Amino acid sequence: MPPQRSTAQKAALAKGRENAHSSVKDFEEAFTKANTDLETATVKIYLLEADLHDARLECGDLRQKLVLSSDKCKSLSQELKLQKGKNKGLYHDLRVERRGRQQTQNQRDILENQILLLKDAGLETTKDMNKLMTHADLAVNKLIGAEKANAGLKTELSKALQQYQLDVEASRAKLAIASKKLRDARASVVKLKKSIARFTVNKEKAISKATDALMKKKSVHHLLEKGKYTEETRNLIRLLVKAGCGRDYITEVISAVLRTAGITVVGSISRRTVSRVILEGYYAACIQIGYEMQEAAGITISADGTSHRSINYNSRHKLNNMYKDFLASNPLWMELVSRL
Repeated sequence: MPPQRSTAQKAALAKGRENAHSSVKDFEEAFTKANTDLETATVKIYLLEADLHDARLECGDLRQKLVLSSDKCKSLSQELKLQKGKNKGLYHDLRVERRGRQQTQNQRDILENQILLLKDAGLETTKDMNKLMTHADLAVNKLIGAEKANAGLKTELSKALQQYQLDVEASRAKLAIASKKLRDARASVVKLKKSIARFTVNKEKAISKATDALMKKKSVHHLLEKGKYTEETRNLIRLLVKAGCGRDYITEVISAVLRTAGITVVGSISRRTVSRVILEGYYAACIQIGYEMQEAAGITISADGTSHRSINYNSRHKLNNMYKDFLASNPLWMELVSRL
């Protein structure tokens, strides 16, 4: 059950309700008024923005006009400077012209005075003019004669020029022929120089090639030729053995000696080959002795022997005279041998 209110409370509650109802109405009225004020303010803002835009456009136009006016002022100032310069030039020209007019006026006055003087002296000059006319006639006659002589000289000169042109054309033709011959001669000289240069190069190449081949050939010594030891090799073997070189070291000695001279040795010599070469030399010496004894005109043979510690040493010596064929072809030697 709700509480019981007093009359005062009820009166206050009723009064509060009336006040609340009246405040709501006032609030609604204020809200509507605020909306209307807001709309008017937005309209004013739009109008102000439009005015601001127009003002900005007008300001831009004014700026452009200001720039144009400043450019125009600059151009006008330049034109003013040019006009001032022109005015100075015109002023100078006017001064010069004024001075010229003054000078011409002075000269005119002088000429008028001279004309007056000449009029006074006109009577005297007529006589002189007559004399001058006579002299002029004589000069004209002389001039006519000179013109006739000049015409003759012109004809002679034209003939001489024609002859000169013919001579020039002939000399040009000869010059062309000579220049052609000169070009041909120069071309042949160039060809000969090139051929000489090629010949020298080829000659040097051939010489160097032959020299290289010869040096290569000389830098190699073959102990054998076609599978046989050469006579030079055999003689060298016998010489080394005679000098006391061991038979096993013949190849090494020959290689060492030739290597010092820059020569390469091809081939080798064995101990058995050395023995055979010595034996062949012995037989060859025997054959040589027999041949010399057969061909000699006279022979002297001597022998001797001795012993040392029960060892016999025998020596034999043979001396041949000149060969028969040599003595037959040289009678003086034959006479000398017969005397001996």
